[in-house]
Amino acid sequence: MKLTFILSFLLLTLPFSISYAQLTHKDDASRLCDDVLFELEQSQTMTAMKLLREKTTLQESVLTEMIAFLETSASKYGHLQGSNLAKTQGIGEDLFRFTYALRYEQHPVWLQFYFYKVKDAFVLKKIDWGEDMAMLF
Repeated sequence: MKLTFILSFLLLTLPFSISYAQLTHKDDASRLCDDVLFELEQSQTMTAMKLLREKTTLQESVLTEMIAFLETSASKYGHLQGSNLAKTQGIGEDLFRFTYALRYEQHPVWLQFYFYKVKDAFVLKKIDWGEDMAMLF
């Protein structure tokens, strides 16, 4: 019983302890974005921002603006129902972005995460957001 608890604890915490050490592959960056969106869906905005802070060169003001956008979206459109990866676009092997749809009760919004490969690791270089649904297609 005790061993089961310990193994369960390790399995639940291990991805968060090692998966963000280096974003060496596009899949690592994708997993980071998926985890951020999962935290946002669980109303854990500060946890989501902590994950982003570890892998970004962005100024804190950008993350603060994103939080304000998400809070405004919730007040305008209701509870966040979920999210989906809408599209992945790239230029070569070193520059790409993920566009996510955040589905609120009354209207979707979008978030984009831009990554660039610096030396041997991907770094989050830009986050963008908006309400225009055309950006999802």
